[in-house]
Amino acid sequence: MSVDVATALSRLVSAGLSPFVTDGVNSSVAAGMVASQVPAAGVVVPVNSQVVLTVSTGAMAAAGSVVVPNVVGLWVMTAVGQLSGVGISIDKHLWVVSGVAQGYVVGQSLLAGSVVVPGSICQLQLSAGPARVPVTVSVPVCS
Repeated sequence: MSVDVATALSRLVSAGLSPFVTDGVNSSVAAGMVASQVPAAGVVVPVNSQVVLTVSTGAMAAAGSVVVPNVVGLWVMTAVGQLSGVGISIDKHLWVVSGVAQGYVVGQSLLAGSVVVPGSICQLQLSAGPARVPVTVSVPVCS
């Protein structure tokens, strides 16, 4: 069950988490509603962890262009495969300390859901794993 962005943001902030909102094409979710979240509801994460909310735009890509997939939360090889599969090139990877397991994507330079020309370059931020054992919370349901 999807919720509106304001409700999702309120739930995440109240839980001590840091929301990050991106837009994405999703024909089965109404525009302005949360289509997905990473990490998923119920996953235990450190306090202040980022939770990526993908908000449906309801839009479709024009002919000759591609929609950037949301690869945040995916294993690096899966993410590279999805980006390459739509014609987006990978420039390089940046490693960052994160509460997410090592090797998973925690950020991308091209906004998920944006429409770009094939051959556009995307840079991925990959988790180097946590720096220390943090306090954790459970991610609330937002999508």
